Amino acid sequence: MESSAYRFAVVLAAVVAGALAGTYGVQAHQSRLGTGTSATITRTARAFVSRWQPRAGENQIVLEQFSLRTGEPVADLERLPDWPVSVSDPGVSRDASLWMAVSTGPRYRSNAAGGDPAPDSCTGTVVRFNPARRATVTAVRIPRSDLVTDAVPRDDGRQLATLEGGCASSFFNQHIVIRDLRAHRRWSIAADAAPCHALSRPAWSPDGSELVFAYGASTLPPHSKYVPDTICTEPRQSDLAVVAAGRPTRISAWTLIPPSTGCSFQSAAFDSQGIVAIEGCSRGAPRPSAGDTDLGDAYLVQLDERGRVVRRLALKRGSDIGTVATDPRSGIVLVSENQAGNQGTATFDWIWIFDGHRLRVVGRYRGDASPAITAEPW
Repeated sequence: MESSAYRFAVVLAAVVAGALAGTYGVQAHQSRLGTGTSATITRTARAFVSRWQPRAGENQIVLEQFSLRTGEPVADLERLPDWPVSVSDPGVSRDASLWMAVSTGPRYRSNAAGGDPAPDSCTGTVVRFNPARRATVTAVRIPRSDLVTDAVPRDDGRQLATLEGGCASSFFNQHIVIRDLRAHRRWSIAADAAPCHALSRPAWSPDGSELVFAYGASTLPPHSKYVPDTICTEPRQSDLAVVAAGRPTRISAWTLIPPSTGCSFQSAAFDSQGIVAIEGCSRGAPRPSAGDTDLGDAYLVQLDERGRVVRRLALKRGSDIGTVATDPRSGIVLVSENQAGNQGTATFDWIWIFDGHRLRVVGRYRGDASPAITAEPW
């Protein structure tokens, strides 16, 4: 019987081979694929998965299972390829599959501001990896004209939300693409956003009818168009957007929930009460960074179904784009906080459990690792 590591290697090797040969003109190899653990892997309600860098000073990134009780690593599910291949944080579906966007590009043609990215120089696919069933498939192939950076399945695995943008313009026109994998249909959300906006990883509602995400509107006029060889201006502070998932929607039809004054939402998910989100604020930021919402006080905010704040619980200062994820089986929320550096004190990656009332620290990890620990219930 083929091992899960072998099958994962076959699929990812094909992705990496096409990526490297097509985009960078070099021969691909399998040196960092197919070397995961041989231990029996089982999904429980007492674990989470994340990409992480287990040893300081090494570039090796692994897909790891962690104990939700102690925060300690439990099993090395798979070693992931390193640069120039990018692998996103995993998204989890009901059958325990881990969905990841795998991409390369764009190829930069100069050292000028913006790098002058070459059109059609990206490669991408979404891989569906199930360690428990020892099965790996390529769920979606992305055209070379687009760059995919994230993949989040609906809980039943029948629909998939990805973050995509033009290969040469992804920082200007990133949007959400929804794919119905059975009906072979697709539609876009936020495709009408003005260039230089901000979007967080989307999260599905329990019934799959809505998405929630952080959205920072562009400071450019609403009908601005992408202009090559320019650099984005900073977007506005991010609201929470609650959007129908089953059809394309214009921004004017979204439900937008503003953050507290001087704050910006970073990430959001649905929970039993309504919505939970991480909010970064400029208050508390060290000088001379006053005004930077990634360096000031940070909070986990719980909102009811009408968008009214129910709870606002303090996190560590300086949340640099933290994330939240809800376990549909137990209802608990996992909070991942990557503390920003340059605060004058030691900073760490933190994982918390939110049970609907209180926060409990699960684990603290060194802050210099790349990528940061980002917990997905598994």
